[in-house]
This record gives sequence, structure tokens and C-alpha cells, in this order.
Amino acid sequence: MDFARILDSWEHHNKGIGPSDSKEPENVPPRRQMESAPVDARLDLHGLSSRDAEDAVRQFLGDGWRRGLAKVLIIHGQGRHSEDQRGVLRDMVRGILRKDRHVASWGQAEKGDGGGGASWVWLRGPSARGK
Repeated sequence: MDFARILDSWEHHNKGIGPSDSKEPENVPPRRQMESAPVDARLDLHGLSSRDAEDAVRQFLGDGWRRGLAKVLIIHGQGRHSEDQRGVLRDMVRGILRKDRHVASWGQAEKGDGGGGASWVWLRGPSARGK
């Protein structure tokens, strides 16, 4: 039994990031390395309807994976301008990130990249493991 691997999986899961399905996590860099890695591409969802934003996110993740990108940023906003002050797009994006097959890991962006109004995503694949 590889205790380090189990502990790493537990830490990722309990920090709000982790694999997008129930399989064991693939080899991804440590969280700090992912957070500090440069962003390869950005998607800004401001002004889009929920449905259009969902389509855009799924397309963006698939395209990024096919292009071999490692880290991407999705700017969804915090939801302060919605009627009920709920982050509808943020919740929708994070729901997709939990399940999408292209996502190896994800987390809330650093303050300089949008903080709670954006999420960074580490995509699966050889290019992501090598960076």
C-alpha cells in the first residue's frame, strides 16, 4: 500500500481539488506547483447565460486538452450581480470540473487571477504531467 499516494489523494480531495472521477489520481504536480504554473489559456464567462457558459466551458476544456495545454483559467465571476447574490456560473463551472474527463485537478484562483471569481484547471495528459 502506497501511503503517500493515499495521503496525497485525501489532501487534494479535502482542499476542493482532485480527480474528476472516482479513479485514483494520475500523476499531477504538487498543488503549489500547479498554482504557480503559468496559465496557458483563459476563458471569460462574464455576460453569458448559464447554458451558453456551460457549452463554452465544455468546449474550452476539450480544446485545451486536445492542444496539450496544462493549466487553464476559467473566469466565472463571484455572482454578486445575480438577483439572489448566488454564484450561479461559479457553481455550474465547479460542478463541471468535478466530473469532466479532461480535468486532473482544479482550485480557486489566486487573488491576482480573480480569486473566488475564477478557477484554475490542470488538464489531464502527457503535457500536463511534464510541466
